[in-house]
Amino acid sequence: MITNTELREQGMRLFNELYGNGAGEELRKDMADLCPDFTDISIEWAMGGILARPGLDAKTREMVVIASCVTLGHTVPQLRAHAQA
Repeated sequence: MITNTELREQGMRLFNELYGNGAGEELRKDMADLCPDFTDISIEWAMGGILARPGLDAKTREMVVIASCVTLGHTVPQLRAHAQA
């Protein structure tokens, strides 16, 4: 079974790959005062547990996320972030 530490490492690698080296730590610093646990959960679960899974290449996976954000209609910050990735 994969551990939270492994998920965090996978998530940080993917986050830095998509948004630039060091971007994961920058996000953690920006969110530290607001909600550090949410940032850790996002990196571990969303990036490490979901987006880093094998099966789809990064471009296809990001297009699926963008389509989901558009469909939801209230995710403008997330849509911008994934469009930049």
